[in-house]
Amino acid sequence: MTSGAVSARSTVTPVQAAALFGVALAARGERVDLYGFADGVFRHDIRRGASVLKEMDRFCARIGEVGHGTQIAGSVRRAYAGHDRVVILSDMQTMSGCHADGVTGAGPAMDGGRTQACRRRGRKGAQ
Repeated sequence: MTSGAVSARSTVTPVQAAALFGVALAARGERVDLYGFADGVFRHDIRRGASVLKEMDRFCARIGEVGHGTQIAGSVRRAYAGHDRVVILSDMQTMSGCHADGVTGAGPAMDGGRTQACRRRGRKGAQ
């Protein structure tokens, strides 16, 4: 999601949080391929020694380049090239049914993370 903050005290959007984690992983990890996805996918190459924050901004500037959907399974199938693991950061509002395929079987064992804050409701007025 490109709008709305991850918490009441933040101005960081879910897409910025996901981009920061993905860019940091790609910039500091070994042999990491970073892709953005929506209705399609785009590869986001990061040059060695690049600023993580500047790359996060560059990644976020590409939002909308391949649509605005959340086609997780189709995106994994298009980008998967024998990787030993796949990490997905998303609002997890994926399309399925007649609009898309399920995520199971799209690649190897996958780790997913939701980028939206979950609010816990307790006593009156607390969140």
